[in-house]
Amino acid sequence: MGNLGDTGSPSDDASILSSSQQLGWRQHLSFDGGQVQAVVTLYQVSPMCKLVYRLFSVLTFGLLTLVAHWLPHWWLRAFGRRIYNVTGSSAGMEPKAHAGASVNLATADQQGQTLYAMIHNSAWDQTSVEKIRSHPFGGMTNNVFPPLAMSEGFSSTNHGTELKHIVSFEHRSLQFIWHEPTHQFTTTAAWKDVRWTSLASSNGFPTHARHMEDFWSPSIANVQQRQQVFGSNSLVIPERSTADLIVQEIVHPFTVFQLFSVIIWCANNYYWFASAIVIITVVSGAITLAQTKENIARLRNMGRLDESASVMRARGEWTTVNTNELVPGDLVKLDLAQIPVMPADILVLAGDAVADESMLTGESVPVSKVSNPGPNQILSDLDFSLATFPAHVSRHVLYSGTKLIRSRGPAVSSSPSSSPQSSRSKPVNSNTALGLVIRTGFNTAKGALIRSMLHPRPQQSAMNRDAFRFLGVLGLFGLIGFIYTVVSYVREGASAKVIIIRALDIITIVVPPSLPATLSAGVSFALARLRPRQIFCTSPNAINLAGMVRILVADKTGTLTQDGLEVKGVLAFFPDFKLATSKAEVLDARILACMAACHDVKQIRGGSGGSCEPRLIGDPLDVKMFEWSGWSITDGIDGVRLDSPDGRVRQAVVKQFDFVPALRRMSVIVQDARGQQANSLTVFCKGAPETIRPICDPASLPANFDATVNDYAHRGLRIIALATRTFPSTSLSASRDQIEHRLIFIGFIVFENPLKPGSRVAMESLRDANIQTIMCTGDNLLTAISVARQARLVEPTQRVYLPRESSDASKQGLVWELHGDSSVTLDSLADLGGSTKLNAAAETLPPRLAMTGETFDHLLNYASKHTLQLALKHASVFARMAPEQKRQLVEKMQSFFGDSIMFVGDGANDVSALRAATVGLSLSEAEASIAAPFTSADKDVGCCVTLIREGRAALVTSYSCFKFMGVYSFIQFTSVAILYSIGSNLGDFQFLYIDLIICLPLALSMARSKAAESLSTIPPVNRLMSSSVMTSITFTILLQVAVQLYVFFYSRDQIWYVKYPLDPENRVVRCIEGTAIFVTTAFMYIGTGMCFTAGEPYRAPLIHNRTFIACVCVLLGGSLGLALTGSEMVMAFFDMVSLAPGFQWILLCIAAAYSLVIVIVERLIVPKMDRLAAC
Repeated sequence: MGNLGDTGSPSDDASILSSSQQLGWRQHLSFDGGQVQAVVTLYQVSPMCKLVYRLFSVLTFGLLTLVAHWLPHWWLRAFGRRIYNVTGSSAGMEPKAHAGASVNLATADQQGQTLYAMIHNSAWDQTSVEKIRSHPFGGMTNNVFPPLAMSEGFSSTNHGTELKHIVSFEHRSLQFIWHEPTHQFTTTAAWKDVRWTSLASSNGFPTHARHMEDFWSPSIANVQQRQQVFGSNSLVIPERSTADLIVQEIVHPFTVFQLFSVIIWCANNYYWFASAIVIITVVSGAITLAQTKENIARLRNMGRLDESASVMRARGEWTTVNTNELVPGDLVKLDLAQIPVMPADILVLAGDAVADESMLTGESVPVSKVSNPGPNQILSDLDFSLATFPAHVSRHVLYSGTKLIRSRGPAVSSSPSSSPQSSRSKPVNSNTALGLVIRTGFNTAKGALIRSMLHPRPQQSAMNRDAFRFLGVLGLFGLIGFIYTVVSYVREGASAKVIIIRALDIITIVVPPSLPATLSAGVSFALARLRPRQIFCTSPNAINLAGMVRILVADKTGTLTQDGLEVKGVLAFFPDFKLATSKAEVLDARILACMAACHDVKQIRGGSGGSCEPRLIGDPLDVKMFEWSGWSITDGIDGVRLDSPDGRVRQAVVKQFDFVPALRRMSVIVQDARGQQANSLTVFCKGAPETIRPICDPASLPANFDATVNDYAHRGLRIIALATRTFPSTSLSASRDQIEHRLIFIGFIVFENPLKPGSRVAMESLRDANIQTIMCTGDNLLTAISVARQARLVEPTQRVYLPRESSDASKQGLVWELHGDSSVTLDSLADLGGSTKLNAAAETLPPRLAMTGETFDHLLNYASKHTLQLALKHASVFARMAPEQKRQLVEKMQSFFGDSIMFVGDGANDVSALRAATVGLSLSEAEASIAAPFTSADKDVGCCVTLIREGRAALVTSYSCFKFMGVYSFIQFTSVAILYSIGSNLGDFQFLYIDLIICLPLALSMARSKAAESLSTIPPVNRLMSSSVMTSITFTILLQVAVQLYVFFYSRDQIWYVKYPLDPENRVVRCIEGTAIFVTTAFMYIGTGMCFTAGEPYRAPLIHNRTFIACVCVLLGGSLGLALTGSEMVMAFFDMVSLAPGFQWILLCIAAAYSLVIVIVERLIVPKMDRLAAC
């Protein structure tokens, strides 16, 4: 959303036209906070081109329509004309536009022309085609386009003029509208009311609530125009009909191929096999249809909201409207009784509120929302391209979908009857806060969440790419088989009908239609095993990616450690630091007063179970700190009052400076509530020690300040520094920098955050499996290192290097010094060596790096690509990391190390990283975490080990199934090709027996093997086209060709051989060669399945897969009985002939020898190749 630019300068028309003449008109789009980058080009399709397309569709029996549906951008390039020049509302179709070669963007529909936008996302390798529509508007441009402060190229003359038509397209549920003066599309998500910015630098905003309705309420005309531009304020996606979903399933490429295969088989009289495939396809489609309907219903329920809200419109009229009718700029009452769930993103203008944002952030702790005295400055500076805003802005914004817990109006009535301008309005309820709607629909924070689920980032893994390449190879062999069949049957003198049917049939043999079902079997069984372990998946394809994980990045608090922090004690300096473990031991009353006041804790009534008892809500650290102080809080409409336990001290909070991540501290100003010290104020400040120290009077800082911090941080404890000072009440209006200056340091609060019981075991398991484990936290660096050692992300004796700024420019501003001995430094990151083996002996473990978010930013901005890659390769701890930095870390690691990154977090502050990771595992069940592929109801980080084990099992199962299905298709292809050479073929029930009785049960049952109990030190190969997999497939294919050719010629050389009369026209296919090949390959299929069914080290031993063992035993018995049968009825049924006594045992020995050779290759050669690839 937002940040839309062109190839040239958006404000320079000459530059745009010059670019158009060289490259053609194009526009670069950047939206969703910069996470989605795309290039837009325009095309026009004339009525004549549409007619030609329809004609060719008929001539190709709908094949062209299918191709256009699968590849719309190919269709557009073939039948559309590229728009090169854009001038005003006209567009030229040639590089050098001439008279008559242009189309008006606003009236193209009326002229029979159809315009399309082609949106290409190169990073995702994804191209979309969207139809451009035009509809009459007649409203003002300031209700459509953002002002100058938001987008370059918009002058003041462009606002407030009439716009006759809106030309737009919709992409990823966002609306993009054409803006003629800049020749660009701009998204409605970037829109701001010009009044929000025109007063940003003036004093025009009414700070008193009594004038708020008159200033903010939009006119009826503006509301109507905005409803036309922004549409309904609804997140309910359209419900798709069952018929539409069925058609979508039918036109899927694999389904089309299956239908094509069924038609060929029916034409070839293979009715039994065709019927079986149809039944399987229908059942599979029904299951997919049910899952799709369920997912759509879930998304519709997530977006459904049926509420009414009181809005101020027509300057003074409070009216009740459905929340679907809200538009940006509406002034609304934040009435808990009316809107318990926020219907839009709303800026608090007056009063305050408490909201539960767990749906959005995964954070279970309710947050406080307060009004700001200068909202127009916030609105002017705000970047609407962000789904959620920075912390200093978010505390004034109630996001769509969050639950309102408390709403409280300002201390004074905002509409006294004495005001003549508001004589028609009722006084504003002082118990209700007021808010301004700033974003609606899919432009909101919740809208962005739902859009991320509707339009997820495609998971183009190497395995998927390799699978399609392999299918391409199969298709090539199918083409060769097609030509070979035509030549063979022409030589035999067959009719054209038989030649076409047989030639097309061989394509269906090479590319088996049951391939998708067998490949998904391993995934389905793995997901079924994860469900009882309370691990749920929203993207089934991600389970294979979990098997490729080589690097795991984990959040600390709530993931590796317990959710809450406990106060271990207080460190006061008297005259040396001593830990006080109870408030009775704290001799400095200022420390307890600071703990009682310096926070953003709110007291509300009500909670779970309908209790009316007061409860504290806020940051868990703040709540624990306040409770430890023993003070009490009264959070009333007239402000916050704090009372000491003995009742002798009462403080009133006068002003608060919020916690800012960049400052890593917060402050409050308090006053004696009893008026005993009316002329003086006290500021209390708390924050990270490194941020408190610079703002303290040096004389108040003890000499061992840093040593004390380091000592407790080394123990894995979290340290918060406290400071205070008193100043005259006349200085209340001073700036934050002036207030937070020359403070008096008074002590530390020590928090402990113990590890979860399963964290150490899980991390040790991952390290033993040679999976790199990384901690990514917002905590102190030394504390993070200590916790990392406790959790065994880093061994106790392993060296860790920390960054320190250097004045030596040759070292790029950083020096890496040994933790615990600053005299030992690294001259270069290359000194770390190339070894990354994590499960070596302690004395040979490679050193690790630990860094802060500031260092990470430094590396991103100044380090070379090689240096950055080395740093990430050897890093184990990232501390003081902001949520956006966590996402950047994940994305950088993906760019260097591929599809092998897993991020594990508890949802709070981890949502963007969870979405960015190849495999995101959330330990939160909040709606925001649904965007991650996996969620776990079990909050133990050990679930990541379970997920990787199951992922590895599913991955090798997919490899096994792919190898088996590939070899199975080649075995059958070879059989048919050999028999075609003599005018014969396999019988109908021979095909049925091979495909449905042998191969399909084998493929499905081999997928039922459970995951191994422990993680192997050697990871599975992460490429289907790896040397080991392709060597296995290629060798087996060549071996089976040799075996079948040997059986063919060997059976013809027997003295008892008789040449049977064959008639391909009438499907007379019984012959000795066909029977010998059928009997032999029946056992070859079983042997191939047994050899390719992987067991240890990634799956449980094969003997534990009872379903597979039972299947093999039944198939061996059935195939042996079929080979030895003397029943004429059975042989006629299977198109077999009698073989000489004992010859069947020779064929059985040949198949056994074939299986033995494959076992040797699979168990001895392939594992060695895997080990070499892992090194």
